[in-house]
Amino acid sequence: MNGMMYMRGSRHDFDGRAKMGNPGWSYQEVFPYFLKSEDNHQATTMEAGYHGVGGPLPVGQFPYHPPLSHAILQASLELGYQARDLTGALHTGFAIAQTTSKNG
Repeated sequence: MNGMMYMRGSRHDFDGRAKMGNPGWSYQEVFPYFLKSEDNHQATTMEAGYHGVGGPLPVGQFPYHPPLSHAILQASLELGYQARDLTGALHTGFAIAQTTSKNG
């Protein structure tokens, strides 16, 4: 279960697959397909260059954020962690997740 959250696989996982003899599966090689598939409704407010628009997969913020999600994000900031665009350059940190749902 992914709870309708949108997350890409880790750059290191893709690069590991390529190193194991799977040509075409490095992160750099699959990245253009992520961009092509996305219709990210918040691409202009996210990390530049890491989000696509116009693709078949709707990506955006959940319409409702439980108070607990904001409390966890605030606690992570107080502990010195960074809030990040988890589909941007760095895939570790804390963020309010995006969803692949549309009209609901």
